[in-house]
Amino acid sequence: MATPTSSLGVIISREDPASPGTYNPIGSVGDVSGPDFGSDTVETTAHDAAARRRTYIATLGKSTQVGFPVFLDSADAQHGANATTGLVGDGIAGSLRNFRITYPDNGAMKIGFSAIVNQAEVAAPVEGAMMMNVALQVSGAFTFDGF
Repeated sequence: MATPTSSLGVIISREDPASPGTYNPIGSVGDVSGPDFGSDTVETTAHDAAARRRTYIATLGKSTQVGFPVFLDSADAQHGANATTGLVGDGIAGSLRNFRITYPDNGAMKIGFSAIVNQAEVAAPVEGAMMMNVALQVSGAFTFDGF
């Protein structure tokens, strides 16, 4: 029987392009959504379908994103516009980078993927904290460790 685990403590890290294999945590990450491991489908229902039910086949893996807000800190190199260290810089340059999500579960589950920052949107509410909404467009296959 599975034991529920708190998600508090999830870490999203970005590979340092100047030091391949070295992953630096992105600080002050809020709620994380994604990735989605499902497949896209195509309907294949024919006129002679049994029991009047639609049929499908799997095509490609879903075009998926990993989304999360960060509590913006312009002094944090992982947040900033520096093209070699920051999410904003990656978004401006359109750079494909390697990322890793580490979950705080007992199996030390890690998911690795390459992605392009397709959203790094700053929000500055009158009443609230400075935020940056981030969306990473996954490109290619995932790697799994601890599954």
